Order: sequence, then structure tokens, then C-alpha cells
Amino acid sequence: MKADAPFKRLRFAYDPYRRESVIGALAAACREHRLPRIATALEGGGVYVGRVGSIQCAPPDTLGRIARIMRTDPANLDAIAFARSDRRDRIVLGDFVAPRSAFDLERRRIGPVSLLKATYNRSDWLSLLLPYCPESLELLVDACPGCGPLGWRWTRGLDACEGCGKHIAPSEAAPLPPYAADDYRLLADLMSRDPAAGAKAVEQLPMNIQAFSRTALVGVALRAGIVATSGRGRWAVEKLIEAGPETVAKVVATGAALLHGWPTSMQAFADARLEAIAGDVIAYETMRRDIR
Repeated sequence: MKADAPFKRLRFAYDPYRRESVIGALAAACREHRLPRIATALEGGGVYVGRVGSIQCAPPDTLGRIARIMRTDPANLDAIAFARSDRRDRIVLGDFVAPRSAFDLERRRIGPVSLLKATYNRSDWLSLLLPYCPESLELLVDACPGCGPLGWRWTRGLDACEGCGKHIAPSEAAPLPPYAADDYRLLADLMSRDPAAGAKAVEQLPMNIQAFSRTALVGVALRAGIVATSGRGRWAVEKLIEAGPETVAKVVATGAALLHGWPTSMQAFADARLEAIAGDVIAYETMRRDIR
């Protein structure tokens, strides 16, 4: 930014929701001020980024500028922002460290049903490991039928296509089955940027594993869910996501259920698998390696 360029702020303050995304908060603030482009607000405060969604992982100084643009306390954005890790393949959500490939910060994913209840972009929707909205259980929508992928360039509304401006309807796909809801929501909270939600989720787990970090607990749940639902021991996050929303949700819910019932649930699973592969030495060795 040039030294003599004035710092332009939005006229009215916008304070984000506790589980809102940074990019969603800025988009909503711009919409309230009738700014057509999110980049206009950023550039007015001297923030220049190639990809607008990257501000979800903006460093503290940039977050401070964005907070000033939005007329909110910097702590409000710091509480909902992600952070980059020393490892390029990791991303940090407070005290939870996740694979960078598990998030899409550029493509806008929305839950139209949830937006009817509260018009803000949930940070949970940025996670590709949560293809269904944890609140409404609807399959998230990330494209306009006529224009294609939703993005973050224009501010026609969180529930509208930024190209044609038409309202985005809820997905016609079946929602997450009710029987999987509690377990799915449990793992969603374990992966949440909101530390209070994460802590509450940990409290729901058996006492003997509550001392482990959220990072470790989620890692075990995903690995256990993959083994239990597919028989695969090593399946990268990218491969899991490519398998489609139903498979991802099944892994997430199954893994959470196994974690919630630890260690009895894992013992029961192992016993059932052993009975199924009785006499198959190769299958036994594979299972032993996977569980270990």
C-alpha cells in the first residue's frame, strides 16, 4: 500500500459469529455495505491477495488490518481464523492440527437450509471431511446449476450465485441419516475451530482418552473409521475425499462411534473381523498392522 493512501474502513461494524469463517464474515460485511467485490474492501485497507479465500489463514498483521476494515476487535477474527503450520501440508485450528488437503478455502460451500436459520458462513463448511452440514444434516452445495462453482469474488449474498445472482436451492440429495447424526456431529465438534465446541466434544469421550490432544483423537477416529468401513489400513485424506460424500460421512460417523465407545467398541470390531477372516493369514496380518 502506498504511504499516502487513505485507509478505508466499512461504515458500520461487523462482529463475526463464534463459528463463522473469516472470509464469510468479510463477505457478509461487504454485502451489508453494498460493496460488489470483497477485494474492494481488502484493497481499501491495503490487503492484496491473489485468492480471497486465503484470508482465512491470514497472519496476525493482516488479520489486524481486516479487523480494522470491519471495525471489529482483532481478537474476534483471531478467534475464528485458521493458521499455517511449519509443515506445508498442515493447517492449524486453535489447538487442532489438520491436513491442509482437508480444506477448500476458495470454493464456497453452503447449507441453504442452515442459512435460513442464521445467515452466516460456518467455518465447518470449509472442511471437506464434513460434506454434510453438522446442523441441518443437508448435503452442502458448492455450485450453481447454471454457472458452476461458487466462489468468493462477488457479494450477491451467501445463499446466491455470484454469477447470475439466483438463490441457491438446497441439495436434492438425501440428508445424512438420522442414526449417524450424533456421531457425525461429535467428530465435527472435535475438528471445530471453536475451542469451546472442541472441549465439550472431548468431555463426551471416555475418561481414559480425554487426555489426548484433539489432533490425536481425530486422527485415530479417521483411521479407525477407514479400517472399519472399507478394510483399507492406509487411505490418504485426498483419497477419502475423492470417494464421495456418503463414504466420507460414513467414515467420520463410524470413527466417532468407535472413539466414543473406546475401548469396548474397538475390541468388538476386532473380534468380529477376526471371526470373519478366520484362517486367512494374510488378512490377519493386514488387520493387525492396520489396527496397530
